[in-house]
Amino acid sequence: DRVIALTEGQGISIGTPPEGLEKMPVDPIDVVDGPGLPPLWQVFGGHKRSSGHWSLPELAVQVASPDAALHIGPQFVILETAAADAAARAAETDTLQGLSSHVMFLARGKTGPFRVDTRVLPGAGGTIAVRATLYDEGAGGKAVTASSYVFGRMEETR
Repeated sequence: DRVIALTEGQGISIGTPPEGLEKMPVDPIDVVDGPGLPPLWQVFGGHKRSSGHWSLPELAVQVASPDAALHIGPQFVILETAAADAAARAAETDTLQGLSSHVMFLARGKTGPFRVDTRVLPGAGGTIAVRATLYDEGAGGKAVTASSYVFGRMEETR
């Protein structure tokens, strides 16, 4: 009954899978949407540090892809959460709506914990742009994923 997101992606093969790694069987779970569900950032173990940075904990099997790297799902969620939080603080309101996003994977996150740095950029016509970068602190602070988001103020309805 509602659109949660429109996504678009592109991938490339970066090598041959390790010997013994077989195609994983599809094991769908039935989740009923409702107000009692926790936010996705919480499901993936994300939290906001006292420094103001959003982060994910050290890599665990629950959030890893088959090649033992941080799965794209938690990356998308924590980056968008951090960007929306930064935009809301800059706009001094949480009545913002995402208008556009772009995510580029730079390297595999193999260790963690993972930290998101954000930078708010002023936009035109009341929009707010945010650049967010995910770093693998356990791998010397290596940049893992770079992203950008544009938010706009929601129209008030009466």
